Amino acid sequence: MDPDSSSPACDSISGAFHCTRGKKMTRFLCTAMASMTIAIPFAGPALAAVEPSFDLSDPSTAPFPSDRFTVPDDPGDPNNTGLRVDLPMPDCASRPGDCSNIETVNKLDGFNLLPRISIPFSGAIDPASVGSRSVFFVRLGTAVRRDDDQDGEDDGGDAEQRESRVIGINQAIWDPATNTLHAHADELLEQYTRYLLVVTTGIRDAGGAPIEPADRFERFLHDDGARHGRDATLERYRKSLHRGLERAKERLHLHRRSIAAASVFTTQTVTSVLERIRDRIDASTPAPATFLLATDPAVPGPGTARALFSASAIEKMVTSSTAPWDSSRTGGSRRPFTWRATV
Repeated sequence: MDPDSSSPACDSISGAFHCTRGKKMTRFLCTAMASMTIAIPFAGPALAAVEPSFDLSDPSTAPFPSDRFTVPDDPGDPNNTGLRVDLPMPDCASRPGDCSNIETVNKLDGFNLLPRISIPFSGAIDPASVGSRSVFFVRLGTAVRRDDDQDGEDDGGDAEQRESRVIGINQAIWDPATNTLHAHADELLEQYTRYLLVVTTGIRDAGGAPIEPADRFERFLHDDGARHGRDATLERYRKSLHRGLERAKERLHLHRRSIAAASVFTTQTVTSVLERIRDRIDASTPAPATFLLATDPAVPGPGTARALFSASAIEKMVTSSTAPWDSSRTGGSRRPFTWRATV
């Protein structure tokens, strides 16, 4: 082989070519190769990865429902969950109907048992990639507050006694105008129970690539708020969300990087009115029952004669047949009769 026709001796180090001189190598060829290599990464701007939105300032800019939009209930007369929904009010002058509805919702101690979830994204997704494997609920445990529960969180005892349940979704709808996914729970959830809503990287963007975990979601979980003076509501929610994720990872063996976003929410009490009626009845002492319901002609005033008797106290029964015939009754003419008892 002619040494003069040998190819340039070039090494690729850290993605760039480094050329050595020798054997009549032309600097032009080596420079051209290096220029081609450097130009490739700048062929075009990289597309931003799609991720769930996680702005907790508004229900429409983060996964919802969420206990972020609840507050502790009146400690003097707390409800079952110890929470009360606290959705932001719209402009009541221009939207009086919405104001009235939200005022009613804000009296509840949790969210709907068949919730309509909303998950906003930073870009378009492939709706075909949405299912019960990529979006689901995890039951965390009862939210009924105990007397010794200082922070309003259950200790997991209820959930540990029962197998952790995963509930899927159905009726998923993608809204391209707002880049928001809407869906319903696949079954009726339990009342006064805490659930974790999980959004995974199993969802694909419009180009077929997996979505990325939300950056603000990650930063929120790992920021204890001490440096930024986070308010008590956000800090309470951060602890609740962190605790829920840890339980879900432990029981379901979820990989942390597969969770793109999540929310924790509490379902409302649907039997609260009946339970309070029951408690009031149990706490009261009713008056003794009386069977003086009939009227004794010999004694003036209503309720002076007994109307109910034990069967063993009845000596004989007498049938009255003085009533007129009734031809309108089914099966022919019938004569109604009256029982008279002698005791």
